[in-house]
Amino acid sequence: MGFAWFFLGMHGWPIIPIALAPVLGHAYSPWLRFRGGKAVAATFGVWTGLTLGAGPMLLGLMLGLMMASVVVSGWAVMLAMLSFGAFVWTQYAAYAPELMLIWLANLLILGFKHRQDLVQPPGIRPWLLSLVRR
Repeated sequence: MGFAWFFLGMHGWPIIPIALAPVLGHAYSPWLRFRGGKAVAATFGVWTGLTLGAGPMLLGLMLGLMMASVVVSGWAVMLAMLSFGAFVWTQYAAYAPELMLIWLANLLILGFKHRQDLVQPPGIRPWLLSLVRR
């Protein structure tokens, strides 16, 4: 991913399928009869390659904060990814709008893989509620 982006200079439409292939491959592995994981790890890998580490550091920070404060893990992933979208928008949308399309497709894949969690309300962790009540 990073090799294609930085060394081969693949930008624009050609980078989109290259960036989404690991996420889709993790979520729908042909070796597992198109059943796979939740694609969170592959998401970190893709954004590591596209942003040279800035993306996954922020995404990891946001995911950690959301996992610590939201009860339902699917909601934590989606909220972290939404906040990460703000980062992509402010840092890359002006000169690399294809990254916004990659982020949007990545968000949709994660949303579909976490759809069972997303039917539940997110819920706030009890320790956070106790801080608010004081």
